[in-house]
Amino acid sequence: MAIDFSLSEILDSIDSSTMILGALFILIFAFTNYILSKTLIGRDGKSNSAISGVMSLSISLLAVYGINKIGLDYESLLSSIGISSDFLYVALPVILLIGAIYLLVRLRSLGLLIIGVVFIGAGLTDLVYEKTTVLIMGIVILIIWAIVSYWSYRIRHSLYLRRGRGLFR
Repeated sequence: MAIDFSLSEILDSIDSSTMILGALFILIFAFTNYILSKTLIGRDGKSNSAISGVMSLSISLLAVYGINKIGLDYESLLSSIGISSDFLYVALPVILLIGAIYLLVRLRSLGLLIIGVVFIGAGLTDLVYEKTTVLIMGIVILIIWAIVSYWSYRIRHSLYLRRGRGLFR
């Protein structure tokens, strides 16, 4: 018994309102993360990306949750300004992919953690039709995050030990 699995099936199982909310989440996250990373500067003069990432995640989650709860009819709003629903099915996956790449580049391994937790959260709720597939993808992403975090810790720790022995004096 083979399991049919493809990216097109996953994207077909997501309705347009969920795609719009996902794109809004990524846009709000990217904007707030950029603003907060420029404003939250530590005592050493460097930006504190961990705090700005967590704050941006919280702000964007609350914003999208609020938009969803008040029942804003954003689909008809977009169609009234000339954006068709057919265009949304093409453009929103591209926006989501660019947002995920931005998360990975900007936040490095923390981006993997955020994406994995969002996938697991979506798999445990009624946001997507294929709950099991999204849940498994979230678990796999979290496993990849754990491996990357472990190896980056090992590399940093081994360089620290070598530096103490006199190799990098």
